[in-house]
Amino acid sequence: MTPTATKTSYHGPGNNVGRVPELPAERARLQELAVRYVADKGLQPPLGADEIRAHARRIAISEKIAVDHLAFLTVLVGNAIWEQVVAAIPFDRRLLLLPQCLSRPNACRAERDDVGLICAACGSCSISTLQAEAEKLGYATLVAEGTTVVRKLILGGKIDAIVGVGCLSSLERVLPDMCAHAIPGIGLPLLRDGCHQTDIEESWVLDVLKMRATGASDPIRKFENLRHEVETWFDPAGLDALLGQAGSHVEQVGRAWLARGGKRWRPLLTAGVYAALSGRESACDVRAAAVAVECFHKASLAHDDIEDNDDTRYGLPTLHCEHGVPIAINAGDFLIGEGYRLLTSMTALDAVVRNRLFEAAVHGHLVLCQGQGEELAFLAHPHTLTLADALRIYERKTAAAFEVALSFGVIVAGANGGVRTTLARFSRAVGIAYQIRDDLEDYTAPQQNAATTNVPLRPNVLFALACESDDPAVQRAITALLAMPESAARDLAWHKIVFDAPQLTARARQLFEHHRHEAERALAGLQHSDLRLLLRRVTGRVFQNEATPAS
Repeated sequence: MTPTATKTSYHGPGNNVGRVPELPAERARLQELAVRYVADKGLQPPLGADEIRAHARRIAISEKIAVDHLAFLTVLVGNAIWEQVVAAIPFDRRLLLLPQCLSRPNACRAERDDVGLICAACGSCSISTLQAEAEKLGYATLVAEGTTVVRKLILGGKIDAIVGVGCLSSLERVLPDMCAHAIPGIGLPLLRDGCHQTDIEESWVLDVLKMRATGASDPIRKFENLRHEVETWFDPAGLDALLGQAGSHVEQVGRAWLARGGKRWRPLLTAGVYAALSGRESACDVRAAAVAVECFHKASLAHDDIEDNDDTRYGLPTLHCEHGVPIAINAGDFLIGEGYRLLTSMTALDAVVRNRLFEAAVHGHLVLCQGQGEELAFLAHPHTLTLADALRIYERKTAAAFEVALSFGVIVAGANGGVRTTLARFSRAVGIAYQIRDDLEDYTAPQQNAATTNVPLRPNVLFALACESDDPAVQRAITALLAMPESAARDLAWHKIVFDAPQLTARARQLFEHHRHEAERALAGLQHSDLRLLLRRVTGRVFQNEATPAS
């Protein structure tokens, strides 16, 4: 959609990333360049923010575009990449987000609440015109600053795409977040920045609001429908239909544990990879493998909770606290057997394919036990740790489980080995980032009262960074900690180190971001748009809130 408004002079105090071209003809030219480049290169969403910026820079160099127009060009490239996806999403699943600074303070009669501005349709600015047109089409509309409310709407399943109006600097700032969560969006920059007497090309916004690709597939709905389908597999009726009625006591305990809590990321990954690679709307053909993945996962949690002496999971008593250690061990063992039984039940698959599933499951099982074994050996005899040691444990304990889930989808879909290799790289990065995020939560949330924390010392990146620190005070504290015979004293001493050395958590957060971005880079080689979209949306939700543990 090409901007065509009349000439509007640019006044951009505070805009540090560039400016919107002053002349409509130049804005239209850059729009055309972005659309043609995306089409010629065959770029498909989702792309990472760094990838989008890199493409914009290539256009700028090739076409000798002024550097202060690069940010505007970056937004246009992102728009062109997402345009067909947004056009396929029904109007009633889209949100029009307008900035409050479009209002005219001297004439505005709107009310303002905690969410944003409630337009009084006084006609003194563009808000009422744009809002009325959007709502007539079926859009949800919001006049507000910031992205917090928008993220809640998206993650709550209320909307699938955003048409967002904002200053160029704000659109640049929100780009990484939109890319990380694979949120389809069109960004429309204000012609004037600075939150005073701002303006927008109404005709451009109206054109974008009306764009619609009839009959096109809506990949966001496909993802959400698949997520709902997977959830039904784990309700009591769904489990009974697949596994049969639970008869014995161990079946009842194991089945209840399988159905309890969690976000079902792993079976969703299995189902999603299969659906994306096979082109199927439903993933019922891979259902047994996806439930097997969750059986293996829940068995490992039951055993880990015993080994770690944890009392709660999902806000409820752990399995061994509820039923006792012997029953919990047996229920975990039962779920492992149930997972392998499910794989043998997939008789519609060729024997060679079933064998590949078993090989993937066995490899993941053994690697997971090796990672847990290294952690238990450390807990029995704490010792200095390198960063490579910590990342190896993460890779074995967490990344391997993600790789099994993804591999199952690839194998049942019959995809080539190159896809599986790419997803193995992705799994490693996601698994490491996932574990760093969880350990940061464990060790930083209690810092306000470090003396009363009960989170034990474990082999993790924070401890490894402390062991490798060149700070003499940290080194002395680590040496004293390892000389302590009592585990409770070590735990308190360790938390004091974390509390007194915030550079450790800062460095760990850098590592988290590095591996999260490494997961995005791993997906850049995938040619399958639906698969990239699935994986970006799942990982975006896994990492959506560092204050909320994922499982």
